[in-house]
Amino acid sequence: MTDGTMEDNQSGAKKKVARVLIITIDTNCINAKQEIKELNQLEEFAEKGQVQIVKTDVLDTEFIKYEGKKGEKSKVKAAEIPEDIGIGVLAHSRLDHTKLASEEEAKQFNEIVELLFDKPLYKLTNHSRLVRDAMHLHTHLIHQRDIFVSTDYTHI
Repeated sequence: MTDGTMEDNQSGAKKKVARVLIITIDTNCINAKQEIKELNQLEEFAEKGQVQIVKTDVLDTEFIKYEGKKGEKSKVKAAEIPEDIGIGVLAHSRLDHTKLASEEEAKQFNEIVELLFDKPLYKLTNHSRLVRDAMHLHTHLIHQRDIFVSTDYTHI
């Protein structure tokens, strides 16, 4: 179905079908309490098969520090979402949820960091959230997803 066609089982003829958009969500879009109406709508589209929602490995890494009732609810909801694995970034990735970067992927990641924050990666050592934001976007790009959704408004 990658070319936008599907074979009709009865006639064997190909017919055009709409490709389902694949949407990567940021950690802030888990919407565990269902309080953000736009994200509720997005989830309804996914339930109807109109879009597919995926997360990056970074999302679960960020949830490690979440505690309490909201944290548990968010973790449970996140566990149901398919995960895209990104490149390993020292001090930011979980070893069992990462892959080694190719030279091209490492270069692309560094370009994203500089584009977003106007500084190289080594200058973001005290800014874990910023590094992980770049990791989310990079994973989204290497998996060639269609739309990245975030409620961040400062740099994404």
